Amino acid sequence: MNLLEFRHNVTSQYGEDGILRKIFEVLGIQRGTCVEFGAWDGKLNSNTHQLITQQNWRGLLIEGSAQRYADLVQTYAGRPDVLCRNAIVGFAAPYLLDDYVAQTDFPRDYDLLSIDVDGNDYHIFKTVQKYHPKVVVIEFNATIPNQIVMVQEPNLQVYQGNSAAALVQLGKSLGYELVCCTDCNAIMVDAHYFPLFKIVDNSLDALHQDTRYQTYLVQMYDGTVRVAGLKRLIWHNIEIDEARIQVLPKELRTFCDKLS
Repeated sequence: MNLLEFRHNVTSQYGEDGILRKIFEVLGIQRGTCVEFGAWDGKLNSNTHQLITQQNWRGLLIEGSAQRYADLVQTYAGRPDVLCRNAIVGFAAPYLLDDYVAQTDFPRDYDLLSIDVDGNDYHIFKTVQKYHPKVVVIEFNATIPNQIVMVQEPNLQVYQGNSAAALVQLGKSLGYELVCCTDCNAIMVDAHYFPLFKIVDNSLDALHQDTRYQTYLVQMYDGTVRVAGLKRLIWHNIEIDEARIQVLPKELRTFCDKLS
């Protein structure tokens, strides 16, 4: 089964809405439970909004920004089965995701966890121990090639991202198997359900062949450094000039939102 064939966006970015609908069809789940943090207003780039609004799912949605949280509450006004929390999710107490979920009546194997925090996704996923959601959607840094295992430092002030290989490796250690990759999200299922998808080869190379976002530095015989692939800093929208390649000064090494 090639789940990318079911890509469709309602509020998701890269077709995750359609893919998740198909996954839960295969799992036989019609009305489930979902958890998403970094939820913004509950709509923007959301992987849970269509499940909650179109399929009447229950949800726990967590947002750290007070303004975005106010918008989130407004989005789900009149939905007592959608729990909105103004909180930060981290990788140490008292900010553990498991502890927030424990404040609900969600089962240990709730149906969907969506992780997208632009950096510490790996470290937060690693802390999910008390619960074991059936399906996990987690963001990876699409500029990092499949063969590289790269994990950013565990720091809530750092926004660098992690390689898909690192996240898939972690997922396996937690009992998950990869079933699909969109532009920048790896989608995994509990290994017990993996055979239902009839995927012959679920290696990262088989499921993620998109190299549009990748930039390569190559060394010429005379010491010249050349750039191949994408010649632009994606999130800063700056063209890469081979003749001026240099390490960014520390004060400029930040997530693009911090520059606005």
